Amino acid sequence: MKRLPIIVLTLALCLLTAGCGAKPNEPADGDSAKAGIVERMATVKAEEIKYISSFFSREYVSAEDMASVLNAAAEHHSEQPGQGLDHYTMEIYLSGGPDAYNSSDEHFVFFAGLDENHINGIYFNGKGDSHRMSFEDETLYWLIRNGYRTEVQVDKDAYEYHQAILDQRAQRLAAQCASPSQQSRFCAHLMHHEKRKINVYSSI
Repeated sequence: MKRLPIIVLTLALCLLTAGCGAKPNEPADGDSAKAGIVERMATVKAEEIKYISSFFSREYVSAEDMASVLNAAAEHHSEQPGQGLDHYTMEIYLSGGPDAYNSSDEHFVFFAGLDENHINGIYFNGKGDSHRMSFEDETLYWLIRNGYRTEVQVDKDAYEYHQAILDQRAQRLAAQCASPSQQSRFCAHLMHHEKRKINVYSSI
């Protein structure tokens, strides 16, 4: 009976430390994964960035600027992932090369869609592990988006010739999007591609 207080005290200590053998303040697996990408973005230096891959941007993004953007974006992580389709991507390699880069290298991959300022990111540590997190950062978002922009040369005479057809198509699409049965995000997706088509037609 004299040992009963000792047993009770031991049980109480186990409960206070969230279970015998558990480490206090040890993050759950999900929190650890989030910390992986956030901490790497926050600490990445310009000299670590080997290669930045975007689509067909003619604007060169320096390693110094990219590191600064990543450091700042790390503070803007979000619990809510970006919605909709990811149309735009950017890959940033921290190892590999210089002749070739592949998925086994340490790198980031960022995805962005039409949901402005929302980015989904994955960090591959080069050791077979990957960490995911969402961010809400205007600078990083538009850096990814602008990598897909091209200079459009508009033939004004051709545009005026096709303007009536283009206006009719735009009005028809606007009417469809105004219908309650249409979802606004889907219509925004259509409008994005229609604008690209109009730019192509206008330059013919």
